[in-house]
Amino acid sequence: MKTITLRLEDEFHKKIKLKTVQEDTTIQDYIVNLIKNDLLEKNKK
Repeated sequence: MKTITLRLEDEFHKKIKLKTVQEDTTIQDYIVNLIKNDLLEKNKK
């Protein structure tokens, strides 16, 4: 497994954090799912 570091503006991080709390998930899981979904969509084309 590899590690990626992201630098986010404070306000952007706050919005992501609120969304993940509402969805009962972690920021890590949220971002990994976004990437997976994007790759799956691109593979369908």
